[in-house]
Amino acid sequence: MKAVRMLLTALSLGAGVAIAGCADPATTAPAARAVEAPIGNTATQDHNASPARTEARNAGLVSKCRPLAPLTVHRVIGPAGGTLAIGPHALTIPPGALSRHVNIRAKIGGRSVNVVELKPDWLVFEAPAVLTMSYANCDREGRTSALTIAVVNDTLGIVDYVSSSDDAATQTVRGNIPDFSNYAVAW
Repeated sequence: MKAVRMLLTALSLGAGVAIAGCADPATTAPAARAVEAPIGNTATQDHNASPARTEARNAGLVSKCRPLAPLTVHRVIGPAGGTLAIGPHALTIPPGALSRHVNIRAKIGGRSVNVVELKPDWLVFEAPAVLTMSYANCDREGRTSALTIAVVNDTLGIVDYVSSSDDAATQTVRGNIPDFSNYAVAW
């Protein structure tokens, strides 16, 4: 009789654990706040793996920006490195960061946040590239805190932040990026 009770208890506990493990994470995790419609295709990327990423002190995208004209730029960059101008923004890939020639695509524009979408997905650098993003078209809303560059998902939810420096004199923020994703100006 005691063995039957122990078996039933173990089965009940096991069933409870199994049911809890089947919960839909979308219903148990807090929802990310979307700012605008999706862009790009980076929802499945793991952005926590790189040491070039850093924790944020002030969460939120700078969202009061005059929309930039839509622009898509293509350029092949190889082991010698190079710079790609994307409207008021720039991507600088240092020599040795790429082991082969890659057709790079950058896309901006049409949003109330400054976002740069970089393709091809999953491109990882041997050495970090530098992304310089302008915020001259944005309202700082009286804030004096330094801006940073955020990694954003398809719905413009902040996934992570990169090590950045804000230059208020030129109204730009520079960040070291380890791979291609969507990046946005953030607090």
